Amino acid sequence: MITLKVGGVAGARLLERYYETSTSSFSHDERTVGGARCADPSVYMPELVCAKGPLLFSISGRSGAVFEGMDAPYPWVWRDRVLPEFVKLIAAKIV
Repeated sequence: MITLKVGGVAGARLLERYYETSTSSFSHDERTVGGARCADPSVYMPELVCAKGPLLFSISGRSGAVFEGMDAPYPWVWRDRVLPEFVKLIAAKIV
């Protein structure tokens, strides 16, 4: 299951400041995915918080699927391998 939440829609500059403020407490690395700035709020939860243009969004997901080469459905696999593919799809639609 994939969950997409819209955290804000505003002018790009205002949204950029809001993104900086809301992700400043995250202890994990920021990365660029499909042109969107994304941060990981937690090492334990499969979620990315992203900003691109006028949109701030978070995407999360999980399943019981065990990925190739893994022995359990680890949440970090979703965060690092699956969710970025959905971020790319969403970011491609944002002008």
